[in-house]
Amino acid sequence: MYEMNNKKYTLCFVFLSSVSLSLIYMTVLRPIYEYNLDRIYDLRQVPIEYRVSLQEDFIDRTYENNAVLLLGDSQPYGYRHVPKRIFSRLLSQKLGKKVFNLAFADKSITDNINTLNYIVSKKMRFDSVIFNVNQAHPKSPTSQRLDLINETDYKLGIVQNRKAFEIFIEYFNPKADYTRGFFQQEISPDYYNMPLKNFSIYLGKVEQLISLAKLASNNVIIYETPYAEEDVKRLQLDMSDMEMFTNDIKRICSKHRVVFLKPNISKIEYFDDLVHFSKKGHVKMAQILYETIQNNQKTRYQEVLKANQLSSNQSTRSLTR
Repeated sequence: MYEMNNKKYTLCFVFLSSVSLSLIYMTVLRPIYEYNLDRIYDLRQVPIEYRVSLQEDFIDRTYENNAVLLLGDSQPYGYRHVPKRIFSRLLSQKLGKKVFNLAFADKSITDNINTLNYIVSKKMRFDSVIFNVNQAHPKSPTSQRLDLINETDYKLGIVQNRKAFEIFIEYFNPKADYTRGFFQQEISPDYYNMPLKNFSIYLGKVEQLISLAKLASNNVIIYETPYAEEDVKRLQLDMSDMEMFTNDIKRICSKHRVVFLKPNISKIEYFDDLVHFSKKGHVKMAQILYETIQNNQKTRYQEVLKANQLSSNQSTRSLTR
């Protein structure tokens, strides 16, 4: 009698466990597995220890050879806008190839370096790599939104913290575009101040990021984050360090022979707030990047032709001696 009850208990446990796992799969895991958009979901919606695992899983599932890789923070992510409206999707349509958007809000330069480290370790290759240098980031150059030390597989996280993941799948992306007009944030006047010690650390990280990006692509574009100049005046922001920032980033790009881009976007109509693009801003940024990529590829093609010609001439001179 005891053995029979014990057997029933075991069968009941197995059955309930199976039902529970099936429910987890249908309600949480399946939406994550089936997510295949070209922009990564908003990783800030889950606890930090699960973000690395989610990012790596997304990269592995959606990577395409010869796509364009977009890194950065909330501006290239397309904050407040649905994927079809943002400049990475618009650029993809112009180029006729996938633009792989791995940016997300507050993603620091350290986080982007960690992302590139993973991409390089997987020997993934891209047509171009694009990254935005944000003038507000040198103030805290070592901040992180991805935790490599306490990294935990998100599938275990679903069991440990199912409620957090149920919320996460509801907020993969904004439900609708932002339509409330220009949002006037309250920002401290020292928002763009860059302490020299921190700025030096940031520049070192920019060099590190570029070196990694060049292992993933022959075409690397570093663009300086545009902002609404009219809102800068309203907020009375101290912009005294901006020239230093531009000159040093430009110098580093020249040193590593990558493209430095300072988009001519400053009118308030192109923004939803100080730095986040409006629909019109996304259209303009897509066009600027499209032209930059096309010109960059043309220049590199000409350089290759010139190099081949020089090599051919040298070989000819050698034979005639």
